[in-house]
Amino acid sequence: MNKKLPNIFVNKNTGIIKNNEEFYYGKDNLNETKIIDDNMKEILIRKKINDIFSSNNFIYKVNVCVTTKNGDKSCTLIARDKTKLLTINNEVIDIKDIIDIKLVK
Repeated sequence: MNKKLPNIFVNKNTGIIKNNEEFYYGKDNLNETKIIDDNMKEILIRKKINDIFSSNNFIYKVNVCVTTKNGDKSCTLIARDKTKLLTINNEVIDIKDIIDIKLVK
């Protein structure tokens, strides 16, 4: 019963193999992270807006500080749409132009 395998099937013991160190290349591609960051910003802005309008503080209007591409603006929001926010002064703010939005207490 002590038969040896032919040389074809014998595993050659080569020692410790570090495949993960030799073949792994983990460079951050700045373009990919920028695209992810832009997509995440829009999702985070929409989540902040949803949180503001679904909070217990919002009954008719809510005071916020909106940072857009044009600068900071303190305003009172009264309504929203899929793409726009409406202020109490009938100003329309595009959601895609918003960089950040904060609730003012």
